[in-house]
Amino acid sequence: MPLLKITISAALMMSTGCGMLGNKTLPKAGGGNGVADNGCLNNSKNLVGRFLDGSISKSEWKGAFDCVNQSLGFFTDYVRGTSQDAYTPGDMYNLVKGFLITNRDVKPELLMGAFSLKSALFGGSSREFTKEEVELLKNSLERLQSITGELIPYLGIRQHPNPTPAELLELSAAFKRAGDQLADFVNTLPVGALSSGALNTLIRELTHSLELPIIDELGDKVFLAKWMMFNSRRDAIEDGDWPRIFRTSFGLGGIAIAIKTAIGPDPLSPSANLASRVMNDTGFRDFLWELLVQARPYIEESLTAHNGMTPFPLFDHVVDALPDSFLNSLPKRSIKMAFRPLIRKVLLSSTKGGVDQAVIDTVYNFIGDIVADLRALDRFYERTGIDRESVNPQVMAQTLEAYVSSIGDPGERARFRTIKSKILTYRPQFRKRQGTNGEIHTIQFGPGIGYSHYQNFLVLALERTARHILKAYAGNRDFLVDTEVTAFFKDFSDILFAMKIVDATIPNFGGKRLQDMDLFTDASDGNLQGSLVELVNYAMIIISSGELTDRMRAEITPVCDQGLGTDIMGWTLVPAQCLRSQFHDRLDYWISDDFPRLSAFWRTLNAEEKRKAMIWLEHGSRRNGYTEEEYGKFDIGALGVILYYTESLFNRFDFNATETLSKAEVNSAYPVFKELLRKTASEKGLNTGNDFLLKGIYTYIVRYQEMPATPASVANLAKLAWWMATYSLPTTRYSTDRYGVFNIVCQIAKPENPNQAPPNAEVCKP
Repeated sequence: MPLLKITISAALMMSTGCGMLGNKTLPKAGGGNGVADNGCLNNSKNLVGRFLDGSISKSEWKGAFDCVNQSLGFFTDYVRGTSQDAYTPGDMYNLVKGFLITNRDVKPELLMGAFSLKSALFGGSSREFTKEEVELLKNSLERLQSITGELIPYLGIRQHPNPTPAELLELSAAFKRAGDQLADFVNTLPVGALSSGALNTLIRELTHSLELPIIDELGDKVFLAKWMMFNSRRDAIEDGDWPRIFRTSFGLGGIAIAIKTAIGPDPLSPSANLASRVMNDTGFRDFLWELLVQARPYIEESLTAHNGMTPFPLFDHVVDALPDSFLNSLPKRSIKMAFRPLIRKVLLSSTKGGVDQAVIDTVYNFIGDIVADLRALDRFYERTGIDRESVNPQVMAQTLEAYVSSIGDPGERARFRTIKSKILTYRPQFRKRQGTNGEIHTIQFGPGIGYSHYQNFLVLALERTARHILKAYAGNRDFLVDTEVTAFFKDFSDILFAMKIVDATIPNFGGKRLQDMDLFTDASDGNLQGSLVELVNYAMIIISSGELTDRMRAEITPVCDQGLGTDIMGWTLVPAQCLRSQFHDRLDYWISDDFPRLSAFWRTLNAEEKRKAMIWLEHGSRRNGYTEEEYGKFDIGALGVILYYTESLFNRFDFNATETLSKAEVNSAYPVFKELLRKTASEKGLNTGNDFLLKGIYTYIVRYQEMPATPASVANLAKLAWWMATYSLPTTRYSTDRYGVFNIVCQIAKPENPNQAPPNAEVCKP
């Protein structure tokens, strides 16, 4: 918007003012409506501002230009220039200072920039303005007024209390038309080159003289944008640049104004909550998609200008030019580092050297598929009238099938059949509830949870994303292995760390996350691979546990803050004992809403059992195991998420909901832990190919709540030998409840820094 203000003001500035020499009657802009009588540009800030708001009338806007053109006529009729039939910057400066801008200081440099712009658009010398060029300027101003005046009704949409997507698309289309018309008109002018120095001077002096918004180094940013879009000189606007500048700036500017209007000026208003609007408002989501489609030709035109690829170094220059406030103070180095694997791997660049057509196709195909899926999902809810908050799984399956059968269009029917399959692949678990900061969605581990619109929305979006990550990092396979997950986090750990999302100092972070998704989701199979379904389930757990983590921080930190500073993730460090008093000792408070079965079980434990259970959870989750070190972000998040892991595991295998895993249910969980046990046994030099041995170790841990033969005394070895000989007998009994599951996690799971953690055998004793 500031650049558009400057563009229009520059056009007016190339003209002269209403104050004339002689005794002729002076023209008044708009008949004196809202503009100071003694200068057409005295009130230009208000004039241009009301134009951009759409609050000015077409007649008043025309009157402003008429004032300028009449002033030009008076000037050429009654003022003799220093040169014959021409005016110098000094002539024009005296006019501007004495009559055009009479209420503010004007520097001579303003006229120097204006004359350079005149020379670039109309030809001739940058040291004089001929009468013929004045006539060309008058004709140009009439055309500019006609084109821009047609925008006023559309700009007025910005003042509507609730502008519709259709109205905002009309606004964007109107700007595109204006840009095309201006580009066509500029093609008729004898345009030339404008140096970066002249443009910088003009912008600087315009912002000063007309009190326009100041953008630091705006001229340099304009030239950088031109260089990036058109692959032309960075130190000048050339003759071929002018039509492209008008067409592109107005086209993309209209898109930006439409989006800004849709969001509104108040960041706290519901309209500014983009996540909620994208999820719940089909029209708004389609509106954003349509604007993105409108932007595509400009992007592809830019690629053509760069011979099919915009190289990475050019984006580096753009990042360097962005203000820190725009980047939310993210390190520019981190952004540039992340941009390369994002383009090369995730967005599937065919050239690997920058943004090319393959990248554009990837982005648009990916977003387009998600938008189409979500549109089909919303159409299903609208046409069936089914509850958006909770639908019984059987009812959901029946309703989905009936709806699929009712779709007449074969393509739409095929798409929704795939959507149906995706939805029913995942257990209903997300529900909406009211949090301390408004509406939130969390996983609930309890009976009677139905399918919600939010979960189905999330599944469709996450499934597309996970499938794309698999394509980018696993090639044609439908699963990720340890090295591929590690490669992903290696590519993006720096930017994720800068964003305070991932702690890049954790050793083998990617491998540990693969282990988590391979063990603790509804679909985990323990095969040391991250499948598509495991990725989606894991993402849902992280989303919900993240809400618990944020809640813990918001409520516990004010109570426990003892001025210990912050961790490397920017979270306030809190003493371990204080956090335990607020979380461990009040666990029922934290889990009562989303963990009803665990909450009921927790109340059956005595104080000592609760203490040990929380020690086990700490040891299995914290960076350095159970320790008196202060809690930071990673440890708080890990303590929250391990509750999800253990409850997901228990609910998955407690088939008959008895709150105890029977012998058969314990054995059904063995395949999940088999490969982890094999790896652990291999590290201890044991025969990892013996399934009988691995299952014996697993059931031993369940039965005795300890690792076998630890320490390797004669008594312990004899105990292990007896168990191996008897564990498979029908008469041998073992089972476990949640207390036992907590201990299994403590025994098997390694802290993030195992070398700095106390031994499991000591901490995990029952």
